[in-house]
Formats: sequence, C-alpha cells, structure tokens
Amino acid sequence: MSQGVIFAGHNIRGFDVRFLKEFLGVEIPESNIHNPCEYQSQKVTRLTGKNHPRLEEACAAFGIKVTHDFL
Repeated sequence: MSQGVIFAGHNIRGFDVRFLKEFLGVEIPESNIHNPCEYQSQKVTRLTGKNHPRLEEACAAFGIKVTHDFL
C-alpha cells in the first residue's frame, strides 16, 4: 500500500474491501481504491468507446495499469 498500489474492481467497496478487512484484517486506504462503475456511465463510455467496458479497459481509460487479474 505504501508503494501507491491501486486496487480496482467493479463494486470493490461493496464486496472486496469489506471481505479483505473482515476475514484477513487487511485495510485498503480509500485513496488506493478505484471503482470505474462509480463514475458517470457516460464518462466511462466516452473514454472507452464502449457501453460496458471490461475492467481492464475502464482502468486504462483512467490511466491505471492492470498488473494482476483474479479471473
């Protein structure tokens, strides 16, 4: 976290962050969380050129490099 790692995901605050804190005791600082779904869908569509972009595409539109994918 101290290295500026960004955690990105669809509904990350509603599920992943809670899970990590409750079951693993890991707390992710708010400033390190990015959920492209929280932005106006028109903005994400404009930036990606797609109505339903993949997470990697949405992150790229915001300048966030994807270095790991859980799926």
